[in-house]
Amino acid sequence: MKIYKEQISKLVSSVLHSVTQEEIMALLEYPAKPEMGDVSLPCFRLSKLLRKLPQQIADELRMSLHEEAIERMESVGVSGAIHHKPVSCRLGAGL
Repeated sequence: MKIYKEQISKLVSSVLHSVTQEEIMALLEYPAKPEMGDVSLPCFRLSKLLRKLPQQIADELRMSLHEEAIERMESVGVSGAIHHKPVSCRLGAGL
């Protein structure tokens, strides 16, 4: 799963230029329920830094990241969490 976090943090930091890949990596979590995805990014933690609402950040990421390595990405709730469901074969193929 660490490889998913690395791949997703790289993608997210390419969209959010003021946040480093390492900072994103530290924020990524594993959701409590498997149906929520494999990796989650709680955008409320980025809200103060980016001076945007968490839902705005989540929606911006969801619309900006059109990556073949991500099977499903959705923004949920008022906290603006992003849940990722990576496609493991695509992420593993380039390694």
